[in-house]
Amino acid sequence: MHDTSLESTPPQSHHTDKPRWWTQSVEDSWNKVKAQVLQEWEKLVAGSKQLDRRLAEEALAFGHGARAGYHRIEIWGRDLESRLQQDWKEMSRNVERKWEDVRDAVKLGWERARGATKTDPPACH
Repeated sequence: MHDTSLESTPPQSHHTDKPRWWTQSVEDSWNKVKAQVLQEWEKLVAGSKQLDRRLAEEALAFGHGARAGYHRIEIWGRDLESRLQQDWKEMSRNVERKWEDVRDAVKLGWERARGATKTDPPACH
């Protein structure tokens, strides 16, 4: 079970809301790979205006951080997606940021974080 007592670090980038599992080590890890992951996302969605860059970055960062936040889950599946959707809804209260709109970017962030988030995992019970 995920430990909900973890504190989020204060925002240090322009992400205004953070999930409860966002830590300073996740922030540091994201900052190291952000440019590369954003570039990959932009190539994947070239020609379609799926998300604006700010929202895409937020969703990619969220997926990246989720790899550490849910470190015991190795494969993207219904259980993980359900948890991430709930986390997204909790931190994203406005209509612009619906899960259905950001799901693919979150998944890409999750997939690209494999090995990039080698930090001490948060305590889970």
